[in-house]
Amino acid sequence: MLSTNVTFPSSRTSCRLSMIDAKCDLVSITKILLQPEQKGHEYLNLPTYSWLIVNDRTGEHVLFDLGMRKDWPNSTPMIVNIVESVLSGINVSDDVPSILKANNIDLSKITTAILSHWHFDHVGDLSLFPTSTKAVFGHTFKQNFGTYYPENPDSPFHAYEFQGREVIELQPSNFTTEIAGFPAHDFFSDGSLYLLQSPGHTAEHITALVRTTAGPNESDNTFVLLGGDSCHFPGVLRPTPMNKLPQTFTSSSNFTPPPSISLPCPCTLFTSSHPRAKDVDEARMTPFYEPSKAEGTYYLDHAEALHTISKLQVFDAHPNVFVTITHDPTLGEILPKLESGQTINDWKEKKYKEKCMWNWLKELPRDGKPGMPHYVDDLYRDGVKVRGFDES
Repeated sequence: MLSTNVTFPSSRTSCRLSMIDAKCDLVSITKILLQPEQKGHEYLNLPTYSWLIVNDRTGEHVLFDLGMRKDWPNSTPMIVNIVESVLSGINVSDDVPSILKANNIDLSKITTAILSHWHFDHVGDLSLFPTSTKAVFGHTFKQNFGTYYPENPDSPFHAYEFQGREVIELQPSNFTTEIAGFPAHDFFSDGSLYLLQSPGHTAEHITALVRTTAGPNESDNTFVLLGGDSCHFPGVLRPTPMNKLPQTFTSSSNFTPPPSISLPCPCTLFTSSHPRAKDVDEARMTPFYEPSKAEGTYYLDHAEALHTISKLQVFDAHPNVFVTITHDPTLGEILPKLESGQTINDWKEKKYKEKCMWNWLKELPRDGKPGMPHYVDDLYRDGVKVRGFDES
């Protein structure tokens, strides 16, 4: 069993953290993201979130990930081809810059956009931000994407997005600290935000560890881990021997069951469809899925992805760390969004971690049928249906 003993660097500075619903709802074929595939879960619901991080000491505003551009058909040909050939459903009804402005946040305040990786549902349209907004990527970004469309017809980025903009590629030498096995970069140089090398999904993938409360004692310090696409479904992270599935869900379990199920309910309602465990005991401490190795998988390196996930699982079991991933369906149901005016810094007092821990179970298939409806039934452009779900 992995130990949950993690030593965090000390700091008296924290960051205010707000979740942005990027208004990007996707439905993907499951087998390119998760394995094993099972009947009733052939498609995966993928909402998308971005994060506003404000340093309490300096007031500096940065974003972690940008969601998807609303006018995605104006993406480069490479991206349009991926969207139309891979996604079964897509509806992007807004974009992060517009959401920020609607909440009275001037885009000139955003000093940096930290991009977990290069994929279209994380990088938005950088040209909508002033050129004073720097773009930060992980190691190897420039090596792989240093030239842009149209000079490079296969690039995922337009050249105009980077014109006059500082693009920073973090080097291995920037990661001078280690936290729970992750090479870590102290972004603000005050211990309030660490960027972690988290390869697997892509080579340059990075995650962010945000200090949400700070104090002199270890117990005073809490963190939110912004996991990006380290995995695409919470059932890849959980359960584990450190984070066992409860035997029974009761009214005090912070669990909201599907409409057809009432509390109390035994975990066997969900473990009966566990595709990787031979019995209930094993199912209560074995993740339901792992990253896909299928043809067309969106994981560059399966072994690296598993290694990253194993370290996230240590964070996930730590009482003072709340682990999130970009496409977790439960986040939008439970966490306050930017427009509420609330941060999630009080996540421990509000029990957000407990409320998100197992609510994804309702996405699992039951009796070979989808646990929840698909978020998007078709492919939409500008709110207009252009392709039926069955045509994907």
